[in-house]
Amino acid sequence: MYELDRIIQPIRNIVHTHGMYEVDRYWKPAFGFHGSSLDEQTQSLVLRLDSLDASVSHLLGLLQTGAKAKPKKPTQAPTKTQQYASNQPTPAQPAALGDHIKISSTSSLAVQANPDRPPVAALLFCHALAAHGFNVFVSSYVHSSVGQLSPSLTSLLEALTPNTSRLSNHSLTLRIVWTRLYPDCTTYLDINSTMLHGEVMLLLTLAEVISQPDASGQSELLMLIDALHRDTGPTTILKQLAEKPHFQSLNRNLPSIPDCFLYVTLEQLNLFTCLPSALAQWLKVCSKYESFALLGRNWSK
Repeated sequence: MYELDRIIQPIRNIVHTHGMYEVDRYWKPAFGFHGSSLDEQTQSLVLRLDSLDASVSHLLGLLQTGAKAKPKKPTQAPTKTQQYASNQPTPAQPAALGDHIKISSTSSLAVQANPDRPPVAALLFCHALAAHGFNVFVSSYVHSSVGQLSPSLTSLLEALTPNTSRLSNHSLTLRIVWTRLYPDCTTYLDINSTMLHGEVMLLLTLAEVISQPDASGQSELLMLIDALHRDTGPTTILKQLAEKPHFQSLNRNLPSIPDCFLYVTLEQLNLFTCLPSALAQWLKVCSKYESFALLGRNWSK
């Protein structure tokens, strides 16, 4: 009665050539080397972003580990550790920081550092460790992109490089390759690990190697100190640092990693004249450290 037909008839016998509608990928492979791939600058940016993502993930892992760590009360006699003599008498006082530090295992770190932004805090801490009897070895190599180190950096390295034998067994070895391939220092833990960018990541890696009483809280201090480089008004951050117990406890005979990083940052930014009273007292204690005195005499920014 009612014959129905399709509104849209099926399409048959379509003839076309392969070149009629040429479709290409919108995003090219980031790591291709043919002419249609992304340019070299974009490839470098992709690599840097991947490394930055890995560094941030590593840092978040450290923060989470520190937040979960809770001090446990000793149920038995503490394990005997090697003691290092202090230059000052400490009767009836809490144990100094240097008496509790030990290098957990034989560790070797490789760092690519830009000579225009040397990791001064890391060098300062390694020198302080060696000055207190720890077996630390620091070596430097110059990449062809640099040619020759500046006289000021050479003087700094001569002053802060521990005088240890290359042939002996070292608990901590830091190898620095001076290159301008990166704007900041880049740390390599081993051949299979991801690169860690920035001096803060190098210092956090050193904090993992060095066992210290307040190691779990050092990551927060280092990030707060690093914020001084990006803050136009550092007064607020300095007040926050002055309230931290780490910089109010002045009974240690060996500077910590945050001590070295804060001292170097204050020197770089010329902030010694605007310190809160608590940090001013901390600065007086820092003046007794031999490594800090060497830094002041041999470092021209």
